[in-house]
Order: sequence, then structure tokens, then C-alpha cells
Amino acid sequence: MTKNILFRLATIVLLFLSLPCALLAQNTETATVRENNPMRNYLRPSISVFYIQRGNDYKIEQTIEQIKALGISRKFDINQTSSDVINIDDMESRLDTTQLKKFLEENFAREIVSNWFPRFISKKDGYSMDVIAERGMFSATDADVITSRSSVRQEAMLKDAGLNLIDRSYILIYDIKSIETTKEGNWVANSDIYIYKLDWSDEVSETFYQQWGNPNAISEIHFPIELVAAVTNAKQLKGLVGTEMRTNTGVVTRTQAQDLAQQIYDNADVYAGQRVEDFKAKAPVYSINPITSKLGEKEGVKPERRYFVYQLEADEQGDVTAKRKGVVRASNKIAKNDTIATGDSELTRFYQTQGGKIREGMLMQENPDFGISIGGYVTYNEVGAYAEYNMSKLLSKYIGNIPILGAKVFIRGGYPFGQKQDADQQRLYLGIGAMKEFNFMRFLTVTPYLGYADAPEVKQNGVVVQKELTGFIAGAKAGANLSPSVNVFVMADFNSLKSTISKCYADSDTNISPFSLGVGFHIAF
Repeated sequence: MTKNILFRLATIVLLFLSLPCALLAQNTETATVRENNPMRNYLRPSISVFYIQRGNDYKIEQTIEQIKALGISRKFDINQTSSDVINIDDMESRLDTTQLKKFLEENFAREIVSNWFPRFISKKDGYSMDVIAERGMFSATDADVITSRSSVRQEAMLKDAGLNLIDRSYILIYDIKSIETTKEGNWVANSDIYIYKLDWSDEVSETFYQQWGNPNAISEIHFPIELVAAVTNAKQLKGLVGTEMRTNTGVVTRTQAQDLAQQIYDNADVYAGQRVEDFKAKAPVYSINPITSKLGEKEGVKPERRYFVYQLEADEQGDVTAKRKGVVRASNKIAKNDTIATGDSELTRFYQTQGGKIREGMLMQENPDFGISIGGYVTYNEVGAYAEYNMSKLLSKYIGNIPILGAKVFIRGGYPFGQKQDADQQRLYLGIGAMKEFNFMRFLTVTPYLGYADAPEVKQNGVVVQKELTGFIAGAKAGANLSPSVNVFVMADFNSLKSTISKCYADSDTNISPFSLGVGFHIAF
């Protein structure tokens, strides 16, 4: 790996890692957001996906096609519409969310409702309830099935639950405003995300049911749509980078459009899962030792997906609150439950990363993250900053549920000190490598790592005496997760590059040791 390649890779990685810090979003006062709490009853949401097409930019068109090719998460039922593209001539301006709301109401709200009531039977019988019944049955969990067994109505109870699913009808909109090409040939996107919801309030549903025997009811009634969340600082979303991948023989294995689409798709998934309560799958903790629950593929569980565990507690007035007791991640043993629940479905296994003792019956709720951490460290002869990315999340997309849990890649920049240097001497270096995180005792971590280090040219008295310095990094961190996002650690490190730097700059008997001990922290997103 040459210096230019390494520093180019670092630029791409750092641009990509900047994305989560830029997700400054706006929440609106919809029913979903007002009830943004773990105690909101989880029902399987449905979704319609749209793509903003600005002009005829072929890069945007290709990226949209690749996002479509990725499909829609299994955790959603799909509400089909006659079109999934919204054409806009303006190439740069941020969308007017009020105008977009009006456009959706006029053109697609009735189509979304028609997904729930696809067929009019007669004036006496009204509309077919088959879809509602089917989705209600499929949405039911094992716990629902077990509860319904003690009910006189049994299966009818589960089918009726489908009526509440209409209020979980969402719209996800991807808006790729522009894609620029860097001098290295990479694509850099400026992208927004919008999430709307069918406002199936008591007033709207009552208006509809009053016209139950009218075959034209859906086309005659106005169905409102509300904005749930939107990215508000679009300029900071530049950082989604698509890179073309080739084999040694020059065969393209992955295009810029494919790579860019995957990043936009993944970040939209995490962003929506963090902001929209109805997207957060939840279920009771089924067992401990190991920790398991009935969440599975039907709820979109993937390896390393993060979940918070809550204890529901009542105060003296009888008000129930949810207090977080721990944080867990899904293992690679995920239940294949993509069928109608029977009460005896498989279990998904989780491992704990933070918090106290988790008990059976506590509430487990999805709370995804980007798998990215940034932080800093200081040792007795070096100071630096770094970023990490959880590769297990990425690998699971290509090789199923068999990745090594806690597998990460890192990039770090360091500055060795402890020896006199002239003004033109450069000691900054860049390191890149892999690490494996082990979790134990609920919140402790041990992370060994190995990597490659590269420093720029060495100058003495303004003259280049060596064009490039290389070495390797090996070490380990022992840390504690103080919260779901904050980890502090001690580290032991060997960096052979420091010895090389020391020899190049040696003008005294003092050398920079390749060994070091230190402390650091990282913040996860």
C-alpha cells in the first residue's frame, strides 16, 4: 500500500464517518412522535417508498435504481403505489415539506388506503377486510397468540388487531439532490431523507366508516398525511461516498452507484429506526443465560443490531415509566420467524454490552446505531485520534448471519513525542487496521488490534532525506462502556514506526520508544 493510496482511503473513510454527526433532524407533532416511548404498543408498520428524481442526472438515476434493487426491509408490509418516483426540475434546493405533504395527499394517500381496502364487496358488506385480517395475523407475536388462546374470540382477536395497523402506514422518501465526482473518480452525494405518515385519526376513520357502503368512498374522502421527521441540514450530508471496486484484471465488481446506494439505504434505516417509535421492534426478554427474545427476521433483526432493555415501573400515582436497564446486541443466531406466529417460534440470541442485570420479562426495544465510533487517546509518548467501523454489520449483508461479532476496522492519526525536533520535521503518521472486540461482565471490553502505519516524507534542514516511513501497529484496549455511546479504556501499544522516526531524527541520546501505555475514550453513533 503506497502513501497516496493510504491517504486517499483515509479521506474516503473520514468523509463517510462524518455522516452520523450531521444527522440533525426535525420532529413534528404527530401522534407517533408525541407517544415516542417504549410503552407504545408495537405493531408491524407498513411503508411506501418514493424517490425524488431531479432532472436527468444519470448518476442520480443509477443510484436510485440500485437503492430499489436492495428491496425493502422484512419488518415492513408494503403499500404499493402507481409510481415510486417524484419528478422535480430544481436540482439543488431543499424540498418544501408542506408542498410535498400536499402532493402526497393529492396523489398517493388514497392509493395507500386502497392497499388496506382493495375490494368493494357490496353496499351491505362494504369493503373487503381480507388484507387487514392477513396483516393482523402476520403482525401478531407469539405473546399475542398465547394471549388470544385464552380469549373466546381467539383468531378473530388477532385479525381485528389489523385495524390498528392502518395507523402505522408510513412513507419514506429519498432525495438525492446532487452527486459530485471527485478527482479520484469517487461519487459524493448530497442526500436528504423524509418520513411521512398517514394520519389515520379517530375522526378520519369515523368519516370513512360512515361511508362503508359507498363504493366511491376512498376516492371521495380526503386522507391527511403528516410529516414525522426530516433531515434539516442537507449540506452536512455530503459524506456518502461511492467508490468503484475492480479486480486485479480490471473487472468491475462493484460500481459507485451500488456502493453509494448501500450507504444511503443503510443510513436511512438507522436514522428512521432511531427517530420513529413505530419502527422500533420490541418484545419481552424471553430468557437470560443466554439473553433471548422472540424478535427475529420478521422484525428485521440483523447481527450486531442494537437494542435497549427497559424495566417498566409504576410510581405511587400509578403512572408507569420505562427505565433503561441495559443494552444488548443481536448475535448471529437469529430466529427465522418470517411466518404467522404460532406461539412456539424460534428465539434470537443477544449479548449484553452495557448496563446492569437483565431479567426475564423486561422489555427489549430496537435502537439501532451506525456502528461507528470516534475518539482520542494519549500515552506517555504519543497523542492521537481515531475512528472505528463495525464490519460485522457490513459483512452480514453479504454472507448472512455468520460474521465474526465485534469485528471492526480502524483508522487513526498519531503524533509521537519525547524527542527534540526541528521546525521542518514531520512526525504525524496515519494508521489503518483491524480489531476484534470481546464483551464480558455486562459492560467490560477487551479489544486486540493489528494495523499498518505510514508517515509522510522526512525532512532535515529543508531537504528530503527519506520519502516515506512505514511500520506496523499491534496492541490491545481494555475498556468499560459507561453508557450506550461512551467507552473509556486503557491501552498497551507497540508501533514500530516510532522507532524508525526516532532513528531518522535522532540528534541526541533520547529515542522514542515503540512501546507505550495510555488511556483514551470513544463515542459511538
